[in-house]
Amino acid sequence: MRLSALLFALVLWPSLVVADQAIEHNETFLEALTVKCVPAAHDGRPVSGEGMTPLPPESASEWLIGQPGKAWRYREDREVVVVDPASSSCFVASKFGEVEDLKLRVARWFAEKGKAFREDKVRTKPNGEYEATYSRDLGDGWRGQMVIQGRPVAPEGGLALMGRVGYVLGK
Repeated sequence: MRLSALLFALVLWPSLVVADQAIEHNETFLEALTVKCVPAAHDGRPVSGEGMTPLPPESASEWLIGQPGKAWRYREDREVVVVDPASSSCFVASKFGEVEDLKLRVARWFAEKGKAFREDKVRTKPNGEYEATYSRDLGDGWRGQMVIQGRPVAPEGGLALMGRVGYVLGK
């Protein structure tokens, strides 16, 4: 009996660790997006790198895709990157994430702290991918926009969570 319980625990334990890790990455991803990107992009200023670790130039250039700008690791214990391409936008990416938990966190953030935004589109595709787009009027024909995407299974070497905050022309 003890051996079967031990074998069950050994089989189940890795999936519980992965699920916990994904949920922790959701929390860190949304924090980075709302604490670093939202204020910077919507105030038209660069992202403050304070408290983050700059990526080495070769890694940063992969994220910036030839554009000027900066990239950081948000926290040392998470695979979450903040990228400021020296334009009117900022984005955050995470290697890990869990879509159902992300949906709940996003809905809660907009209900509690993101009330200035309106919901433009929230959908889950048949393959389980999640996309949420919110915007707010910034005046003079501009609006701030936040796009959040999550994949239930990231492709090999791919990203589970992506978010972008920036300016968009039009209502």
